[in-house]
Amino acid sequence: MNFDYDTMPMRNKETSLGVKMRRCECGCRNYLLYDGNEDYKVVCEYCDLEHRFKASSSDNAILRYNNIFLKKGC
Repeated sequence: MNFDYDTMPMRNKETSLGVKMRRCECGCRNYLLYDGNEDYKVVCEYCDLEHRFKASSSDNAILRYNNIFLKKGC
């Protein structure tokens, strides 16, 4: 997905407490998108890797993504 990470809103890069979203498997930065109906999508600024899941808020989505990412051993 092509987008300028530096110009995107901070609320979709880190939680309200300042916990930053983990980097993609390729090493580039990720961004959180809301698809509606509690569906979230994490996209990479460089590669086409996407992760989709449900969460009750963007903060929960970022924390969940960070935990999923850590459990994979990446």
